Amino acid sequence: MREASDIVDVISQYVTLKKRGANHLGLCPFHSEKAPSFTVSHDKGFFKCFGCGAGGNVFSFVMQRENMNFPEAVEFLAKRANLEIPRERTYEQSSAREKLFSALAAGHQFFRKQFEKSSIPKQYLKSRDFSARISAKMELGYAPDGWDNFAGTHKSDFKNYLAVGLLRAREKGDGYYDYFRNRLIFPIKDLSGRVCAFGGRYLGEEDEHNAKYLNSPESLVYNKGSLLYALGENRSAIRQSGFVYLVEGYTDLLRLLECGVENCAAGLGTAFTSGQAKLLRRYTEKAVLLYDGDEAGNSAAVKAGRLLLNAGADVEVIILPKEHDPDTYLIERGGKGLESVSRFSLLNFQYQCQKQNANSPSGREAIAKSMLETVVMMPDEIKRSLAFQEISETLNIPEDALRNSMKKVARNTQPEIESETTTDNLAFSGNEKPEVDFIKLLLNSPQSGEEIFTSFNPEYIGNTTLRDIFETMKSYWLKGELKNINRIIDHYNQPKIQNFLAECAIWEIPGDTDDLIRDYENRLKMKAFKKEKIRIDNLLKEAQSKGDFATELALLKKIKNIRKAELEGETFDHLFELLNSE
Repeated sequence: MREASDIVDVISQYVTLKKRGANHLGLCPFHSEKAPSFTVSHDKGFFKCFGCGAGGNVFSFVMQRENMNFPEAVEFLAKRANLEIPRERTYEQSSAREKLFSALAAGHQFFRKQFEKSSIPKQYLKSRDFSARISAKMELGYAPDGWDNFAGTHKSDFKNYLAVGLLRAREKGDGYYDYFRNRLIFPIKDLSGRVCAFGGRYLGEEDEHNAKYLNSPESLVYNKGSLLYALGENRSAIRQSGFVYLVEGYTDLLRLLECGVENCAAGLGTAFTSGQAKLLRRYTEKAVLLYDGDEAGNSAAVKAGRLLLNAGADVEVIILPKEHDPDTYLIERGGKGLESVSRFSLLNFQYQCQKQNANSPSGREAIAKSMLETVVMMPDEIKRSLAFQEISETLNIPEDALRNSMKKVARNTQPEIESETTTDNLAFSGNEKPEVDFIKLLLNSPQSGEEIFTSFNPEYIGNTTLRDIFETMKSYWLKGELKNINRIIDHYNQPKIQNFLAECAIWEIPGDTDDLIRDYENRLKMKAFKKEKIRIDNLLKEAQSKGDFATELALLKKIKNIRKAELEGETFDHLFELLNSE
């Protein structure tokens, strides 16, 4: 399974990786960062983030990213590689996430069949100048009008259908009804290509009882603030083009695809979030916002642009001619029209939206304040400096005045910035470095550890976690199953140990392995011996202070025997045994 799941290929589904020497580098998917510190080693099959500490192999990546246990990760990778694996678990034994995905898959299959059977969604799409190619590409579905089209054909698993929003319970508790009714269905997929939610566009006459768009509720497998519509399907095009067109809704995205523009993604029916900004930033360094040109669209563009700037992306905003929205403009001009339409930096866009007020001092002050609220979101000092210069030249306000005002704006502005998170990692003192490096050496070169695994006393390793790792390695070595570090990382489910093992895997051995192992072996024995001598000396002082003459005499005898053994050149192993003898 591991051989069939190339770690670079798997992680590239979630992160844009760039080759750097022997490894690949990208932005970490487990914490927020502006500069890449996430490293993937193709040859060793490991990843490691030097920012938050996350690390492991391909299985532990899937486990951490998809919130799966080990068997689920194996099954996930098997499906991805089109491999058959033995199915020992029944449906009842499947995890809660698996059951939700199964319910969503059933819903998707139902909606697709209804789409094929009905002329209603096809006529709607045709009236909007959408082709059958696009409906097939995006696997659009249809929820027929009526209260129990889906509920009536599914007589079990109600709990999971309720959880993912396919059904609703009737108020009197006597059954269930369909949540999506008379709607064009947009399946929303996660980055692994699994349907995790739905969006539905009402196809009847709009009224107060039927919202134009209806979306699945959040669930164990769907968080609308950390996903974007069609990002998984379009990420290759986004990487290749070097930027993404970001639109507000499903149909705007379909229009881009209809025009042959595939480097695009869309929101999920709610305001753009910092999580979505950071997700996009993992795939591209630049976002071009294509929003409606009304006041609400302009406001949404500014908010989204600020979050993207804070995530480290460059931002441009397209201003369409007044008579157009994204859909009508693309119908008239096509994808090529986007190449000639006006684009502005976010600051310039804010000015364009408010320039009618720039003739008065109070108007310029309000515009400046709005633009400074954007500058607050810029994490890069150079970009901030250039921004001050741009605002100063645009509004004829001295840079010093802007910088002074910025302090007040920063105090009053609470941007949606998530704090940096740190993965749970093993912590070692400087004193324990020899033990850490000793384990790293053995993990990277288990074939060099024959003498160590047969004769080295684990008690020489003072740190209990490192001692446990050594003893685990030894047990696999004795069974002939310690071919590489992957055998050990699969043994542990604790992320903090997996993170440490991943760090070990990409560690560069600083010299000859055999010489280093012997050197560290001697250092650990000497360290353990000295530590034990200090313990004996402390016991002797305690016995003397208490007047415990019998214990004092026994300890003095032991110390005498140890000194004699040292003078006679006895091995550390023998000396250590004497120290620990009764």
